[in-house]
Amino acid sequence: VINPWLVVATVGTVALTMTSASLLSTEAKYLRTAKTGGFDPVLTLSRTRAFAKILDADRNRYLIDPQDADRYDQMYLDRAQTILYIRGANSMDVYYTKLDQRFEHNDGDSRAVGFGGFYGTQTRAISAGGGRDLLGALLLDYRTYQANDRRVRALARAGKRGAAAQAHIDPELPDLPHPGFREHDEGLAALIARHRYVRDRAVFDGKRALATWMWVLSGSIAIIAGLLVFGVRPRLNEFR
Repeated sequence: VINPWLVVATVGTVALTMTSASLLSTEAKYLRTAKTGGFDPVLTLSRTRAFAKILDADRNRYLIDPQDADRYDQMYLDRAQTILYIRGANSMDVYYTKLDQRFEHNDGDSRAVGFGGFYGTQTRAISAGGGRDLLGALLLDYRTYQANDRRVRALARAGKRGAAAQAHIDPELPDLPHPGFREHDEGLAALIARHRYVRDRAVFDGKRALATWMWVLSGSIAIIAGLLVFGVRPRLNEFR
């Protein structure tokens, strides 16, 4: 009535199916972590860093070519809005003012500041914890850089282009950009490195979970097949 070999084979098949489903769920979790906690933020922040470098170059062009200052100002504003979008900021002066208002009103809390752009995307996606603290510090660095840019523009518009150029670079190391820009850039690099580690760790954990699975799966199938043979063979012999 009950064939012990077939019972064991059935139990083994059920256990193998449940283990496979659990492994698929685990791998899906690792894949989701690698994408949302690693690849997506790395892509967003890398684009932010690239736009920030172009932003600083636009200010260089603004100082070198004053005849096209308005065009460079518009290019700067467009890229600044791409990095951190503020609704209704249709000029640099308005952008500076609205940026300060948001940070002062929300006390630099990246969870409460209402904005879009690359930073808006990253703020909505980032998880709680150290990553949020790093992003909050990065946003403050961005605000500091924009505050210095505001000073540079004010000096240039007042006809003090030499002083504006001095304010745009590092006063102690003239070959380097302003410290505010470097701090923002280094903060981006640190956050990118953090998310790359999350991505690499998730990929490593996923590979490790699969490392022995093919051998386990092949061995389990062979054992179940053997149990089926042992269970069915006596019944087949009855028909001889």
